[in-house]
Amino acid sequence: MAVVGIGTDLTSITRVRRLLEHYGPRFRERVFSAAECTQCDLREDPAAHYAARFAAKEAAFKAMGLGRSGNVLWSDATVASLGGGLPTLHFHGALAHRAAEAQVTHAHLSLSHEGDMALAFVLLENTNG
Repeated sequence: MAVVGIGTDLTSITRVRRLLEHYGPRFRERVFSAAECTQCDLREDPAAHYAARFAAKEAAFKAMGLGRSGNVLWSDATVASLGGGLPTLHFHGALAHRAAEAQVTHAHLSLSHEGDMALAFVLLENTNG
């Protein structure tokens, strides 16, 4: 296994809550997939889960060495939950192309939230090397 990149991000839940309240569907549709919205909206505090997914996208961009550059869209990274709540990270569009170029074969994701903060950690690896 070879580490291709790591990224972490810390996001304010209050900030995401305000964005959800102020921009509503426009914010959700620009940043999150329909499946991500469904998963978050089913939770007791949707804003905390939206914030964790927002942090995951930022962490994925950082792990890829992009920040918010490189013509990637928010929708190019999506978070899904497997059985037992294990989060998984999927790449689409320009981000999937960059991941293929970097020979990323697996993306590990950890999410957490406590108080007003949501945290995401991403580790990208190439299991072929």
